[in-house]
Amino acid sequence: MKKVENPNSYGVLEVLNDTPKLIHEKPQEFISNFAVVGLYMYTSSVIDKVKKLNPSKRGELEITDLNNIYLNAGECDVVYLEDDSSWFDSGTFDSLLKASNFVKNYEKL
Repeated sequence: MKKVENPNSYGVLEVLNDTPKLIHEKPQEFISNFAVVGLYMYTSSVIDKVKKLNPSKRGELEITDLNNIYLNAGECDVVYLEDDSSWFDSGTFDSLLKASNFVKNYEKL
């Protein structure tokens, strides 16, 4: 998880009493500032869990729904990135370019 300024652009973690409760995909109303920034590692049980998913309104199987299955089963470890850590969205051409330029400049150091 990473605190972001525009959480409605991401999957967002709902937390209650410091306990992760549910991931909401691009919520319209404020849930929290914790975006699910995604490095997912699954056990082999992922195959059975994926078979339980139903397509979303967009007609797709959503990674958020899969992650919620793990979260609800208590099989999901949530890691919070430090505020000073670097993370970039790479879901658009502009954000991917920004991330690439950051890495390029970092490698020059």
